[in-house]
Amino acid sequence: SQDDYYHDRERKSEYYEYIEELDSYNFDVISAINMEKFHKDLNELIRAEQYEYIIMDGILLYDDLRLISLLDRRYFIHLDKEECKRRR
Repeated sequence: SQDDYYHDRERKSEYYEYIEELDSYNFDVISAINMEKFHKDLNELIRAEQYEYIIMDGILLYDDLRLISLLDRRYFIHLDKEECKRRR
Protein backbone atom coordinates (compact mmCIF):
# COMPACT_ATOMS: atom_id res chain seq x y z
CA SER A 1 0.00 0.00 0.00
CA GLN A 2 1.21 3.50 -0.75
CA ASP A 3 0.33 4.32 2.86
CA ASP A 4 3.31 2.20 3.93
CA TYR A 5 5.64 4.75 2.34
CA TYR A 6 4.58 7.96 4.07
CA HIS A 7 7.45 9.71 5.82
CA ASP A 8 7.46 9.77 9.61
CA ARG A 9 4.54 11.94 10.71
CA GLU A 10 6.54 13.21 13.67
CA ARG A 11 8.67 15.14 11.15
CA LYS A 12 5.71 16.81 9.43
CA SER A 13 7.35 20.14 8.74
CA GLU A 14 10.06 18.45 6.64
CA TYR A 15 7.80 16.49 4.31
CA TYR A 16 4.23 17.72 4.53
CA GLU A 17 2.76 20.92 3.22
CA TYR A 18 1.06 22.95 5.96
CA ILE A 19 -2.31 24.49 5.07
CA GLU A 20 -2.83 27.45 7.35
CA GLU A 21 -6.55 27.90 6.57
CA LEU A 22 -7.22 24.34 7.73
CA ASP A 23 -4.61 24.30 10.48
CA SER A 24 -3.57 20.94 9.10
CA TYR A 25 -0.96 19.23 6.96
CA ASN A 26 -1.53 18.07 3.39
CA PHE A 27 -0.59 14.42 3.00
CA ASP A 28 -1.48 14.42 -0.71
CA VAL A 29 1.87 15.77 -1.92
CA ILE A 30 4.73 13.76 -3.39
CA SER A 31 7.14 14.99 -0.71
CA ALA A 32 5.05 13.10 1.87
CA ILE A 33 6.03 9.77 0.28
CA ASN A 34 9.41 8.15 0.77
CA MET A 35 9.92 7.57 -2.94
CA GLU A 36 13.44 6.15 -2.50
CA LYS A 37 12.04 3.30 -0.39
CA PHE A 38 9.10 2.92 -2.78
CA HIS A 39 11.44 2.59 -5.80
CA LYS A 40 13.72 0.18 -3.97
CA ASP A 41 10.84 -2.12 -3.04
CA LEU A 42 9.24 -1.88 -6.47
CA ASN A 43 12.50 -2.71 -8.24
CA GLU A 44 12.96 -5.73 -5.99
CA LEU A 45 9.49 -6.94 -6.99
CA ILE A 46 10.29 -6.46 -10.66
CA ARG A 47 13.66 -8.26 -10.41
CA ALA A 48 12.11 -11.19 -8.52
CA GLU A 49 9.93 -11.92 -11.59
CA GLN A 50 7.34 -13.59 -9.37
CA TYR A 51 4.41 -11.65 -10.73
CA GLU A 52 3.06 -11.30 -14.21
CA TYR A 53 1.43 -7.99 -13.25
CA ILE A 54 2.11 -5.36 -10.64
CA ILE A 55 -0.82 -3.01 -10.20
CA MET A 56 -0.35 0.37 -8.57
CA ASP A 57 -2.86 3.09 -7.98
CA GLY A 58 -2.82 6.46 -6.35
CA ILE A 59 -3.05 10.13 -7.12
CA LEU A 60 0.68 10.73 -6.62
CA LEU A 61 2.03 8.10 -9.01
CA TYR A 62 2.23 10.49 -11.93
CA ASP A 63 4.31 13.04 -10.00
CA ASP A 64 7.40 10.83 -10.20
CA LEU A 65 9.06 10.57 -13.63
CA ARG A 66 11.20 7.57 -12.66
CA LEU A 67 8.06 5.70 -11.70
CA ILE A 68 6.25 6.66 -14.88
CA SER A 69 9.12 5.22 -16.93
CA LEU A 70 8.52 1.80 -15.33
CA LEU A 71 4.86 1.64 -16.29
CA ASP A 72 3.81 -0.44 -19.29
CA ARG A 73 0.20 0.72 -19.18
CA ARG A 74 -1.65 3.59 -17.58
CA TYR A 75 -5.35 3.86 -16.99
CA PHE A 76 -7.21 6.97 -15.91
CA ILE A 77 -10.64 6.77 -14.36
CA HIS A 78 -12.61 9.97 -14.24
CA LEU A 79 -15.52 10.28 -11.84
CA ASP A 80 -17.60 13.35 -11.21
CA LYS A 81 -17.99 14.61 -7.64
CA GLU A 82 -21.39 13.03 -7.15
CA GLU A 83 -20.15 9.59 -8.13
CA CYS A 84 -17.15 9.96 -5.83
CA LYS A 85 -19.45 10.83 -2.92
CA ARG A 86 -21.68 7.88 -3.71
CA ARG A 87 -18.74 5.46 -3.63
CA ARG A 88 -17.44 6.60 -0.24
